[in-house]
Amino acid sequence: PNFVSSYDIGNFTYFFFRENAVEHDCGRTVFSRAARVCKNDIGGRFLLEDTWTTFMKARLNCSRPGEIPFNYNELQGTFFLPELELLYGIFTTNV
Repeated sequence: PNFVSSYDIGNFTYFFFRENAVEHDCGRTVFSRAARVCKNDIGGRFLLEDTWTTFMKARLNCSRPGEIPFNYNELQGTFFLPELELLYGIFTTNV
């Protein structure tokens, strides 16, 4: 993965990054992701020891609609405005 940024917001830490898409079977495709973990996550017991149990990850989709959709898959930067609770992202395409 290629790390872009992270933010501590409330009880969570958010991570923004790019990685090769393992769910995509048409060559090398990069997807941007947002991930979240609870700040007080101490991991699980037994098999999940030393493993975050609250970790969640989702794909970020930035695209232009149309007959042939155009995707901006590569997150380049983020900016967080805490007073408005807004997060902005800058995306590019590898095409």
